[in-house]
Amino acid sequence: YFIGEVLDITGMLGGYNLHFAFVSALKVASALKNS
Repeated sequence: YFIGEVLDITGMLGGYNLHFAFVSALKVASALKNS
């Protein structure tokens, strides 16, 4: 949620870009796990 709000990504589905939400969550979780 935080990354989406900071980047302010607007998708074609009324602002809800689910692909970006899932991919960014995976990237953040992976980065947190590796740090």
